[in-house]
Amino acid sequence: MSGSTTCSFVGRIVSNQCDFSHVNTVTGGVTDSDNVQSTPSGSATVTVSTTP
Repeated sequence: MSGSTTCSFVGRIVSNQCDFSHVNTVTGGVTDSDNVQSTPSGSATVTVSTTP
């Protein structure tokens, strides 16, 4: 069996700089039909910058 899940993040990032990066990491816990556990994870980086 395979599949995917869509996740989203909504929040306020407080920074006194105009150019910075923010990293979100998600970790899921799964157990298969043989009772084998796994904790896959992934991350996404958002770069915030000003435009002239």
